[in-house]
Amino acid sequence: MHLLLGRVLGAGPGEGAMELPPYRFPPWKLLLRLSLARTASFVRGAGGPILVAVLLVWVLMNLPLGGTTPYAFLAQALTPLFAPLGVGDWRLVGALIPGFVAKEVVVGALGVSFLGPEGVGPLGLAEGLRTLAQGLGTALLGTLQGLAALFGPPSLLPPHEPTPLQAALTGALAPKGALAYLVFVLLYTPCAATLAALRTVVGRRWAGLAVAYQLLVAYLLAFAASRSLP
Repeated sequence: MHLLLGRVLGAGPGEGAMELPPYRFPPWKLLLRLSLARTASFVRGAGGPILVAVLLVWVLMNLPLGGTTPYAFLAQALTPLFAPLGVGDWRLVGALIPGFVAKEVVVGALGVSFLGPEGVGPLGLAEGLRTLAQGLGTALLGTLQGLAALFGPPSLLPPHEPTPLQAALTGALAPKGALAYLVFVLLYTPCAATLAALRTVVGRRWAGLAVAYQLLVAYLLAFAASRSLP
């Protein structure tokens, strides 16, 4: 490469060449020390806001308020905003609230909202491991069926029955609303940890503007997605 550039640019031997030092892998102790220091810095900066967000969501979901909860009241108040997206069930809107803590919580919140907490109790170690193994097996089977249907001929695996949550969501959402909901969940504010880190770096004002921008973009693209289907 140096010879080629020398001919093109007319540079003499050695001109424009840069000698790089030999690459050395950093010592494990240094990597561990830096990782621990940065992790501790993140926990100190973001741990407080994350804890506040988790406690706030817990209070909203459990504090009684005139026969309902602040969680349900807030979700029902926000539902008209999501009606243009084809999302008219307050339980779907409510699941977005704990999603501010972590988007992984959205699915769990949907399960609690649509199916209720009945039947959920403490499990022993053996029963818990068996339940975990069954859940992993079901998830793996569903993934294989999805891949076979997506990339191959008609599924070679036997069709599986929809889960109770899948059946409930199918009844609560039309295809347009489901697509809009997925787009909104994908694009709206990531999680409390991200917000806390953003607030530490750029300040409260810019972090608030970033949240507003993310919500606006998520809403507009979800609206466009809902209009993309007939």
